[in-house]
Parts: sequence; structure tokens; C-alpha cells
Amino acid sequence: MGWERFGAYICLLQAIYINRQIGSFAAKISINQNITGLLGKKGTYITCSFSLEKGETIFSVQLMAETITEDFDKKNNIIAEFIPKKVAELKSSGKYLDGRVALTNITNTSNKATLKFHILNWTDDKHYMCELYYTNMEKTIRHVKSNTTRILIKVPVRDVHINKQPNQKQYDGKTDNITLTCKASGDPEPTYTWFKESNNNTVISGTNLYVIEDVTRNNSGLYICEAHNIIKNVNYRQSNSVEINIVDEMLLLRDPAPSSNSEHAAYAVPVILVVAVVVLVLVFIVSILTVIKHRSKRPTKEPDSRWHNMLGCFTNRHGSDEKPSYAVVDKKEPGDGSNGVQENENIFKNK
Repeated sequence: MGWERFGAYICLLQAIYINRQIGSFAAKISINQNITGLLGKKGTYITCSFSLEKGETIFSVQLMAETITEDFDKKNNIIAEFIPKKVAELKSSGKYLDGRVALTNITNTSNKATLKFHILNWTDDKHYMCELYYTNMEKTIRHVKSNTTRILIKVPVRDVHINKQPNQKQYDGKTDNITLTCKASGDPEPTYTWFKESNNNTVISGTNLYVIEDVTRNNSGLYICEAHNIIKNVNYRQSNSVEINIVDEMLLLRDPAPSSNSEHAAYAVPVILVVAVVVLVLVFIVSILTVIKHRSKRPTKEPDSRWHNMLGCFTNRHGSDEKPSYAVVDKKEPGDGSNGVQENENIFKNK
């Protein structure tokens, strides 16, 4: 029994010696696990937590990052460094984080170093590790690493779209069926629920598809697709809707689709104005042509011969020796023969 106790005592001394020389059982460091962040959101953080024994001093804390498919390479994967009494900084490998993160400064008595994201991108979906450098009681620089962790980037459901086939404004009984397909983006993959506006409490489909097989007016209405996914026990929801208009065949021939009514109304007023202007212009043109035609048919009034006679007398009194080259003929009165010409000639001779 005495030799067994002596052996145990020797082992204990060896452990204490190794602990002081290597420091592997002294300083400790860890990193937060199971980190889930929302794309484009803030609030995600990485924390290196560490503890030291009496006589040990912090030299620096380094945060490393590596892509999912690669191993850590110390030369290229240090993204941030924390040194007591100095401003924490991003290293060259962490410049892609510039403007998107905040770093906490540490002191000789600190036990945490934190990197906090203001905006989370897809490039942040990586493995991370903390490494602590410290001096032991013998003033020798030692280091210890944490386990790795990963930031999982998740995306709340968004961009809900609905496709309908056949893609028409109206449907009638000749349509075999109408297929509605709902698609949204998100990670994890969204699930879907269909409702009809008239009864939001009744689920008509639990998949992204809904088929209207009975194409009758009773199935007209607003169909709503709700997409949702769950991230960290939070249910995110987004929805969209589509109007389905089913009419009777004869009504389809007479009545345009609701959207067509608005289009026709938009063009009706300009068309009426154009027609009215054209009609007014045509009426004006016809009126002008009628007046011109009426005036062209009126007889031209012959000049009064008495005025011509007086003009001839006035000319002769001023000494004109030339005889006129024409004879002025009075209108022939009823019963007169050719006396009118003779009388005029006698008048000129007497003068």
C-alpha cells in the first residue's frame, strides 16, 4: 500500500510540472456554438470566452475563419485580433467585413472578445475558431485554441409569386381546369397553404399547387397563397393572391373582362372627341361648298347702256376726233326691231 501511494504522489507531481511547462491545463478558451443568423439582418455575433490562472497574462486573442470545404490555415485565416489596451482591428483576411462588423476592445482583466455583425451576408456562412495567446508564470508565451463553430445563414420567406395555367383574364366552362402554382424563396425551404378569400379559415391545399377542376362561376374569386418557414422557433410568413374570373359562355361573348372595361373607358372619351371634331369640320366644308355653288348659278347683270352713252358724250366733248370702235346697243324693248341701233347712230351724227 505504501508503494501505491508513493506512485500516485509521483504522478501528481509530474502533472503539476507538465501543467506549468505546457500550460495546456491552465488557460482555456471557447467559442459560442449553434450560431444562426438571418441574411441581411443584424444581431449575430461571435464571442471568444477565455479564462486564465493566477500569474498568467493575456497577450492577444485571434479570431479565425475558414470556408466550409477548407481546413484552417493559420497564415491566411486570421480575420480579427484583440490585444489588451489596443484597439481591436480587422486583419487583411478580414477586410471583407469592413463596415459590417463591430469589435470589442479588451483589457488585461477581460474574459471575452466579441465580433458583432451589423449586416449578415452569404459570405459569412463559414467555420470560426478562437485562439488565445498568453504568458505563463515563467513568462513564456503559450497558446490554446477553441473548438470550431459555424454561422448558419438563414433566409426568412420572401418573394411569393403565383402562376396560373392557362394564363387568361377570364375562363368559361370550356376550360378543363385551372392550375395555380405558388413559389417563394427562403432557407429553410418554405411550405405553402392555400385559402379562398370568402373563407380564410378553410385550407384548400397544403402544397404549392392548387387545381380548380370545376370551372364554374361559383369558383370565381380571390385565391390566396401563404408561404412560411420557421427559423429559431420563429414562424415567418408572406402571402400573395390571384383573382380568378369564371363566366358563362354567352356572357363571355357580350361582356369584356373587367380589365378590358377600364381599357375601353380610358379610350372612349378621346374617340368621341375626335369623331365630334371630324363631324363639325365636314359640316363646315359642306356649308361652304353649298354657298359657293349657289352664287355661281346667279345671272350676271349686264351694264346699263345709258351710262355708256353718257361716257361717249363726255369723250366727244373733249375734242376726240376718233370715232368709237364699238356701238353701244340698248336693250331691245318688246316690239322694237333693229331701231335701237339706228337711233344711236343718228345721235352721234347729230352731235
